[in-house]
Order: sequence, then C-alpha cells, then structure tokens
Amino acid sequence: MFPSARIYPNHASLLAAEAGALDFVDIATPPVHHAEIAHAALNQDSMCCARSPGDQRTGRPGHASARARSRRVLFPCHNYKHAPVVKVVRSILDEGIIGPCTW
Repeated sequence: MFPSARIYPNHASLLAAEAGALDFVDIATPPVHHAEIAHAALNQDSMCCARSPGDQRTGRPGHASARARSRRVLFPCHNYKHAPVVKVVRSILDEGIIGPCTW
C-alpha cells in the first residue's frame, strides 16, 4: 500500500537510520514506552510529540536535561477519539443536526 515506506524493527533502528533527517517524532506507542523514545529522539535533536502527559516530565534520568540540551520541544497531546463527549459531538455532526461542518 505504501511502497516507499521505510519500516524499522524498533525506535532505535529508526533513529539511527534517519539520524539528521528527522525534524519531528510523533510517538504513538503504548504510554509505557513514551519517555524512552522521547529521550532517544531528543538526544538526536528531534522535536517530539508524545501522547500522554507524563511524558513531559522526567520519565527517566536525564530526560529533562536531554530536552534542555537539544533545545527542542516536547509536545504532549491527547487522543480523545473515544471520549464520551467526542462521541456525542461526532454523532450530532454525522446526523446533520446542526448542519454541515466545515474545517
């Protein structure tokens, strides 16, 4: 489906192969792995987008200092796709109750 996609067995392999070519790393793994991957990406001077609020803290030794040294951004974001309020809004939009939605 994506013939030019590069597939790596883990984040370390990806970061090593793409060193110097990554501006941004979107971490979408289970939360338990976020801090480790963010730390590794920050050490390679990449900006990071992590999916859980704990990732911006010092998840592991050296995390905050890696962020400061790299002068990069660690941006925590959240996926609320399955939150009840989002499901209600989605159903209202899908049913056309309030008219068309434009972005």
